[in-house]
Order: sequence, then C-alpha cells, then structure tokens
Amino acid sequence: PVSYGAHINIYEGQALAVLHNKVVTDLLGPGSYRATMEDLPGFAAAADWREGAASMELLFVRTTPSATLRWGLASGATVQTKDHGPLTIRAYGRCALCFHDIGAIIHRFARLDIPSTLELEQRFARIVAGRFAEALEDLSNEKDGDVAAFLSDLDLLRDSVAPHIRDTIQGSGLRMLRFQIENLTVPLETGIRPTSSRTQTLAGVILPTPAP
Repeated sequence: PVSYGAHINIYEGQALAVLHNKVVTDLLGPGSYRATMEDLPGFAAAADWREGAASMELLFVRTTPSATLRWGLASGATVQTKDHGPLTIRAYGRCALCFHDIGAIIHRFARLDIPSTLELEQRFARIVAGRFAEALEDLSNEKDGDVAAFLSDLDLLRDSVAPHIRDTIQGSGLRMLRFQIENLTVPLETGIRPTSSRTQTLAGVILPTPAP
C-alpha cells in the first residue's frame, strides 16, 4: 500500500502510470508529486479513495528512445513481381523506437503481466517485421508487381516502406525514429542483387518526427 501524501519523484526520461485493477488511471510526467487526491485524481475516482493508504500499482516507463533493435523476417515474406511471379524474400535490419502512447502500450502489452525488457523488445521487433511485410505487399499491389527496382535498391525500398511502418505502429503506441535495412535476400535465379548507397555500412535514415 502507498501511504497518503507519500512523495513520488519521476525523473527526466521517465513517465509514471498509476493503475487500479490493471487499468491506467493517471499518467504523470517528470516532476515531484504526492500520493493525494489532487495529484492522482483518476485513481481517487476509480478507487473511491479519499484518505489513508491505498493499494495502487505504480509502473515507471522509460520514454527515451530505445537502444537499436534488430528486426527480421525469419520465415520470409512473399511478394508478387511482374517478371518473376511470386518471390519469397528474407530481410533483416535495425530500428529505434520510443513510446508514443503509454496508455496504449500498457493496454496492449501489460494488462495481465508486466513483460521483461527482452520480451518487449522481441514483441516490438516482431511488430516492425510484420509491418515491413505488409508494406512490401502494399508496394507490390501499388506497382502492379513491378517492384524489381525496389528490391534492387535498398535505399529506395527503405524510403518507400518506412512511412507505412511508422504510421501503422503508432496504433500500438510506438513511434519509429530510425529504420534500417541491412540485408535483403532474393532467389538467385532472378538475377536481382540488392545494393545500397552505403553497402559497407547500413541502409538507414532518420525519420522526421510526426506532428503531434
């Protein structure tokens, strides 16, 4: 239980979610607070709390950008091409994320149990990989399967799919700050050889932060 009037300190790069029965009632940014009705009005209303100690769940969330995460299409993805028909391709790369909507993150990933950092990173990487596969399919449909030029140029492909990935993952409460394609494998018989302008480093770009 948290004592009434107890100090709550939240440091820069953090946010605090206060939960009652697994539901977020208050979100607090950096600063100094007290466990009172005035500072936690959502919890006070939900728990009918007026005074005395209260059982509340305090979940501190890091709001700074994540470390660089690896994503990959381990099982491959099928893309329709004009000259080669359906192709199964594999790709992997890196990305950097931050939390866009903490309430949505907790609702989706922490309603029952609080996942570990590794579990969260793995889930986020799967989300990015899944959205990459969706973006490839959308690109193929948009170009009537004529996507060989995109598969050959990782820079062009990255620039074409990154906005789709960025926009769709916002629904999961995430904001993508960087998206990189390090490698893309296409069946050898197609003659397609994916390259980038920075073949010896990474095919990466800093994405502009969307307007709030």
